[in-house]
Amino acid sequence: MIRYSANYAYTNNNFVIQNIDSKHINEKYYSIICIMKNLLQRGIPTRYSKFLEEKLGVIDLINCKEKIYFIDRESPKWINTIKGDDKNNYFPALDFFKDKIPKYLEEYEFIRCLIVPEFKISEIVGKEEKQFVNQQVDFYLPQAKLVIEIDGGQHKDEAIKKNDAARDEYLTSNGIVTIRINTADLEEENECFKSKINLIKQRCCDYDKNLKPYLYYYFNQDNYKDNCKWNINIRATAVIRFQITILSLLEVGIINLDDKNWNIEISK
Repeated sequence: MIRYSANYAYTNNNFVIQNIDSKHINEKYYSIICIMKNLLQRGIPTRYSKFLEEKLGVIDLINCKEKIYFIDRESPKWINTIKGDDKNNYFPALDFFKDKIPKYLEEYEFIRCLIVPEFKISEIVGKEEKQFVNQQVDFYLPQAKLVIEIDGGQHKDEAIKKNDAARDEYLTSNGIVTIRINTADLEEENECFKSKINLIKQRCCDYDKNLKPYLYYYFNQDNYKDNCKWNINIRATAVIRFQITILSLLEVGIINLDDKNWNIEISK
């Protein structure tokens, strides 16, 4: 996974490119490719070329700085990402994500489109801590600096409890709150479970300033297509991400300038 920050517009700047795992370097064009990638990333947002301006339309980066937030009404399908017990067909974390959030967090149901499952601690904090190398949290909501853990019976083990406490303390020291929900409480939907739900609500309320813009865009999906200004900004964002993807593929030789054709499939 390669992380980038780049944009031609005031939308979400950060994105990742996955599955480019080649270690080969295109030595012939490597320097120029790196320069081009740096040029695309220099402004955030960067003014695009006259050619793109003619194709997409004018973006006034000086006088129009309203940010457009990306969020879909359809909940993400985290295929094979949210973990569980395949052998016994037991998926409490998935149950929480799919069913309990819309049932108990109705006013914050849209956070399902913002939550990231199985998120590495190092990616949350921005650095690797040797005690937690390759360890992940069940769910992370970046906009509220909130981790939600769904704890099964194994978390009663003393060694695991000790590690959980150390993780929570480490995340707290970095401004991240952890809320742990026991699977038994989740299944019973008892008072203990509801108290944890209230803690999640309170955290979301505390970070309402970060979450509220997403709520507006969540309920105004038609504007992504019908609002001319939104449409130009979204297309411009797609273009720069595609440009950097092409450059990244060229950089490692997955595609080459000498190729007769590039076969690229774009799916929605």
